[in-house]
Amino acid sequence: MLMGGDGSLWGSDAGTFALVKWDLNGKFQYRWGFLGDAEGALFAVHGMSVDQEGNLYVAETSGGRAQKFRPKQGADPAKLIARLPTPAWQ
Repeated sequence: MLMGGDGSLWGSDAGTFALVKWDLNGKFQYRWGFLGDAEGALFAVHGMSVDQEGNLYVAETSGGRAQKFRPKQGADPAKLIARLPTPAWQ
């Protein structure tokens, strides 16, 4: 699970093979993803992380791979997880 920049919670749903966004009251907000081994598909997400540029990294157990998702130019911020703050030493 990851905490979104807007205070939301993101996690993976093994039943729908998607990444899901909930508010802090547990109310569903948004989901994306689909089952498969094609590029962009998800199969048993085990871990995820976001870097300072907003790129999302997803590791899959059943897919046996890691994927990197880059936000499209002009993407809706509500559908992105979060950017990590830039460390003070950079």
